[in-house]
Amino acid sequence: MESGIYRAKLQLDGNFTTIPNNWIRSTGLSVNANFLLIYLLTHEIGYKITFGQIKREIRMGDTAIASAAKELKAAGWLETHRTHDERGYNSGLAWILTNPDHANPDLANPSLDSKGAYIENKDIEKTKNPRTFDQDAAAAFETFWQLYPRRIGKQAALRAFHRAAKTTPAATILAGVQRLSTDPNLPPKQYIPHPATWINDGRWDDEPYEARSTKSAKDDNRARAAQMLRELKSDQTERQ
Repeated sequence: MESGIYRAKLQLDGNFTTIPNNWIRSTGLSVNANFLLIYLLTHEIGYKITFGQIKREIRMGDTAIASAAKELKAAGWLETHRTHDERGYNSGLAWILTNPDHANPDLANPSLDSKGAYIENKDIEKTKNPRTFDQDAAAAFETFWQLYPRRIGKQAALRAFHRAAKTTPAATILAGVQRLSTDPNLPPKQYIPHPATWINDGRWDDEPYEARSTKSAKDDNRARAAQMLRELKSDQTERQ
């Protein structure tokens, strides 16, 4: 399904709107809810609409529109569904209008005739998919970044994290990186995968590193000491 207004196609669709009298007189709806219903029905089938456009054209505030929409939903006149494009971006709401006395349109396969269609508006604001780019996901990534023992390639890691979060709970990824960061047998930093690689390979389920031999640990310590000595000598040379 795509975003837009959905309703049964009326017999006289054109530059004016035909609405059965009992849809207005006998709905039991408030004035605002009736007005919103009429406004949505005035659009051609196939017209994609934005919340901002509704506000501008009917001059109702966010709270009033939300309240009217809630009333229409409760009475069976309206359903709304969040839609996304193939890239995972929010492409607006699908507004499905129907007479409560009849079955709802086929949401899985709306057509351009009896089942309704979406309405296109080229000014729709593109926003990120809430599932992968909302504030909670951003905060989860920052936690991941602070925990990961080799912070390199942050933007690549960010993209990999959001891709992984589509199929794996962020809590699972964070639990894995927590285990990694506290692993007593963590290898030297240059042998730890880049964070993006670690995420793309699904390494949060890895077993802990095997304990290194005493000789290996001593060699690592010697290598670190030698590196520190080289850096110290380099600093002294530069000062001279």
